[in-house]
Parts: sequence; structure tokens; C-alpha cells
Amino acid sequence: MKWLKIVALLIVLTIPANSADITLERCYVPGQWIYGILKVDDLTIHTIENTHTLIPQGKHKIIMSYSPRFKKRTPEIIIENREGIRIHPIGKKFALEGCIGISPEDYKKLLAKLDKHNTITISAAKPVPPKLTYFQILLDKLTALKVYLYRYAKMLHLPH
Repeated sequence: MKWLKIVALLIVLTIPANSADITLERCYVPGQWIYGILKVDDLTIHTIENTHTLIPQGKHKIIMSYSPRFKKRTPEIIIENREGIRIHPIGKKFALEGCIGISPEDYKKLLAKLDKHNTITISAAKPVPPKLTYFQILLDKLTALKVYLYRYAKMLHLPH
């Protein structure tokens, strides 16, 4: 009977709690995009968000739910008065309408770790160093130009 108590204690000590946090630290850079670091256990993921549709700072619940847009289950962040706010991979279209975008490779790693996490804490980090700020501004302008040219080509029905 004593060995059964020891096994039960070992199981309790080795199974992680269901209330572990995911944290997102944003690095504010002038422009359309905000870059950040998403931390889940020992995994660090670079993120991007649209400045105009930011998720409010604070602690939010995360659930796995079906997304009509992606036609599969994705992590959804529950925010009052908003719906469909998700963490998803970004591709060629680079469409972020209030969501947190990450690379497709990082998305696969994130899904493997999400089963034991049910909240996300979003906070602001220190400002980005000036050299990186210049680089990010340049990257923002190039991305905006790419989106503009893509939409213009689509409007003219040109192949892209």
C-alpha cells in the first residue's frame, strides 16, 4: 500500500498544472506593426500584430476552437466585445486583423505545448534600440509597399 502512495505522489508532482501562463512581451516600434516575444515554457516565438487592432494588455483566457476562416481548430483568445481573435501562422497574404501572427514552423511547436496552458498575459517590454527601430521602420515600409502592389495587381486582374 505504501508503494501506491509513492506512485500517486510522483504522478501528482510530475503532471504540470493546467493554469500555466503564456506570456507575450511587445516591443513598440513606430509603424503599422508591433513585434513581440511569445514565451511558452522553454519555447520562445517571435510575433507580429497590427498596431490598429491590438489585443488589450492584461490576462486573457485561451481556448482551442474551430475557425471558419482557417477551417480548423486554432487557439482563440477570449476578449470582451471581440471575437475570432486568434494566434495563427502568417503566410504570403500577411493578413492580421487583430490576431497574433507567428511563423508556420513556430505555430506547430506552439500547438504541441498548448494543451497545458489556458491563459495569456500580454505586456509591454522595453523600447527597441534605435538601430533596430530604423530597420523595423524600413521593413514596415517595404511590407506596406508589397501589400499595396499585391492589391493593385489584384484590382487590375494581373497575375501575381
